Amino acid sequence: MVLSWFSGGITSAVATKIALQMFDKVTVVFIETGGHHSDMPRFVQDCERWFGQRILILQDKRHEDHIDLISKGTYVNGPSGAECSRTLKKKVRQTFEKIFKFDSQVFGFEFEKKEINRAVRFKEQNPHTNPVFPLIEKKITKPGALEIVRRAGIEIPTMYKLGYSNNNCVGCVKGGKGYWNKIRQDFPEQFDRMAKVERNIGGTCIKGVYLDELDPDAGREEKQIQPECDLFCEVEAADIIDKETERLESIVGFRFSDVSLKHIKELLLIPNVRVELNNPATWVEGGWMDLTEAKKLAMILTGRKIGNEISESEERDARKKGLVVVFGSSDDLAELRGAICDEVSCYDGGEILFVDGDLYQSKCEDEGCPHEEKIQESAQKIEVVWGGDFTWTYQTEIPHETFEIFDDEEKYCRGIVFNIKDIK
Repeated sequence: MVLSWFSGGITSAVATKIALQMFDKVTVVFIETGGHHSDMPRFVQDCERWFGQRILILQDKRHEDHIDLISKGTYVNGPSGAECSRTLKKKVRQTFEKIFKFDSQVFGFEFEKKEINRAVRFKEQNPHTNPVFPLIEKKITKPGALEIVRRAGIEIPTMYKLGYSNNNCVGCVKGGKGYWNKIRQDFPEQFDRMAKVERNIGGTCIKGVYLDELDPDAGREEKQIQPECDLFCEVEAADIIDKETERLESIVGFRFSDVSLKHIKELLLIPNVRVELNNPATWVEGGWMDLTEAKKLAMILTGRKIGNEISESEERDARKKGLVVVFGSSDDLAELRGAICDEVSCYDGGEILFVDGDLYQSKCEDEGCPHEEKIQESAQKIEVVWGGDFTWTYQTEIPHETFEIFDDEEKYCRGIVFNIKDIK
């Protein structure tokens, strides 16, 4: 038996349809949070007709919806994730897993760099699920999934029509400034309700900003998904996939940046798959082994969110390998992790200095000290830049690799990884 987790969105709908063609026995499960748009039941029923079977609906009935849950606590969202996702989705899924016998679980991660990284991390953290990612295996993006659903004669969910990128809860606590300003316009009652809850519990959806203080012009406008035809669009739009076809036979020569060969092999279970990375020199089978340790770590870290930049185990591994990871924190700090574990004050930008193979921080309180100036002139430097496409970036002549950290969907920091042997 296979479980297919249907989230109410277009990607999980197409992933489920593919799974129904791949496996003989599939149970389709939808977790209701109570916070979805009123159009959701219609889309669920349309998908049931498309799937040719009913969808099992699970719900934690103790809470009316995600806002009701949040109103009962003191925490909204942060480095450890959103409380509503953990309680209304993750715990419900985990409870169901304990009582349901299954061979594999199907998830709707799409064929896109950040989604692939999410799938890799999910498999590493949840090996018991024996996960299957049909959209990644079939190179189907979200716009491609949108076209497949349309060709099936199913009306697109209202949230997509309004320009939102997902059909999740109205007023998602993980949304950024632009998202919440759009909610303010489209769903003012939900916006006001969440704003009142924030004040009552003393927590915020957006770090450091209460919704009732949010600048109406802040953030960027959500982009509406546009349909497009993927490599397999014509085939998928017909019968999705022939059950007799070896589903992974043609999936070779993947092309996307910053995804490790090792992880793709583990994820897709394809022997001798070739992956073309940014650097053409790494386009070889087994190329992961030819990359520097700094490049490998940068690949793993890219796409992370604020507060989850690097795990404790990754820090320990970086320390053993002599790697230093640099990224921004708040509006005045540069964080160093790994072989050097420290922080440097750099409000509005500044410099990180290294002398004699280690971090240098001046203890001299005299301005214009000639001894201090001499040390700084000879030191190796990382220039900390505040502002631009990223809030934080770093410029240095020290050999390094870069990775990207996000604040919700907005670019926050382009961090760097370097080997401590390269500072003298």
